[in-house]
Amino acid sequence: MLFSMGANDMANSISPLIGSGVARFREALVLFSVAVFIGAMV
Repeated sequence: MLFSMGANDMANSISPLIGSGVARFREALVLFSVAVFIGAMV
């Protein structure tokens, strides 16, 4: 449950990056994956 809550929070923070064109989808996906992995390890 905590993993899904963290993933939802991360998605909410990354979606403006994609929407505004600052980051492409693939870049945001890599950033998202790294942040979720680090969060799961800590």
